[in-house]
Amino acid sequence: MIRKPKNVANEIDAHVGSRLRLRRLLLGISQEKLGAALGLTFQQIQKYERGANRVGASRLYDLSRVLDVPVSYFFADMPDETAAVMPGRLPGRLSASREPSLDADVLLSKETAELVRAYYAIGDMDVRRRTLDFLRAVSESISLERVPAKEDDPSGELESGTGETEALSEEV
Repeated sequence: MIRKPKNVANEIDAHVGSRLRLRRLLLGISQEKLGAALGLTFQQIQKYERGANRVGASRLYDLSRVLDVPVSYFFADMPDETAAVMPGRLPGRLSASREPSLDADVLLSKETAELVRAYYAIGDMDVRRRTLDFLRAVSESISLERVPAKEDDPSGELESGTGETEALSEEV
């Protein structure tokens, strides 16, 4: 049996570790608390997050339960180059569907973690749903209001299509 060099899976371990760290931060859980929930030290959690230690299947299962995500979460958004070092699929099997990826820097930001924590702190499910609907509506309206800059605009900036910016500046 030919064994792969030890560092071949390090890219995968690093990806799994970054997803572990992302989820832990989004939930606002310290490495100490996560370690305690799993019967591990915070140093072991650090090693997992850095990709220095391989997360075994049973540990991955435990992590998914404690962090309330499916095991597949840890492999989501894996770059194709990283996935290429994984063994191939069995013939005739369907591939897993991929979710649209977000920039990892955005997901790891303090602001994102605070937003997610605040959102999940809303106990009333109806209020939480309406908050999400509101945020989507604001995001969509901003996207729709932006139009390409006019050719005679030397700044090259986007303009609002509703005139709200001009109305606000006249009031001030």
